[in-house]
Amino acid sequence: MPLPRALLALSAFLFVAACALPALAFSVTKDPKDPLALWTGIQVLATGWLGLFTGQLGWFANPFWFVGGILILANRRSGALVLTVLAFAVSLHTLTIRGQTVPADEAGTKTMTVESLRPGCYVWLSAIAISVGAAFALGPAAGGAPPKLPPPL
Repeated sequence: MPLPRALLALSAFLFVAACALPALAFSVTKDPKDPLALWTGIQVLATGWLGLFTGQLGWFANPFWFVGGILILANRRSGALVLTVLAFAVSLHTLTIRGQTVPADEAGTKTMTVESLRPGCYVWLSAIAISVGAAFALGPAAGGAPPKLPPPL
C-alpha cells in the first residue's frame, strides 16, 4: 500500500477510534462532589455543529478532513494539502473549549461547563494531523519537476 493511502487509513482508523472514546468531560452542577458527565466522540460528532452558536468552531474541521481525504485518494496533492492543513488549523480551536459554558438542554435553562478534554479528543486531533502527513506524502503535483526558468540575459 502506498504511503499516502496507508497514512490515510491510519487517520480514518484513529477517527473511528476517537468516536468510541470519551472526548469531553462536563460538570453539570457547581458541586465539585458530583460526577462529571462524559461524552464520547460520537456524541460530540453528532452535536458538535451546534458549537457554532457558542463560538466553538473545532467541529468544522471534520468536513475539511473528509473532503481532504477524498482528494488524497484522488491524488490531488494541492487541494488535499489545503484542506487537511485547514482542517488541522480549525481543529486546534477545540483546545480553547476548556472552561466554556454550553447549553445543557434545548430550552437553555441549564448549562454545562467543559472541565477537561479526554483521550478521544486527542486521538481525533492526531487523526487530522496524520491526514496532513498523508497529503504531504503524495509527492510533487502531476507533471513532475517544476519548470526550469530561462537562463538570465
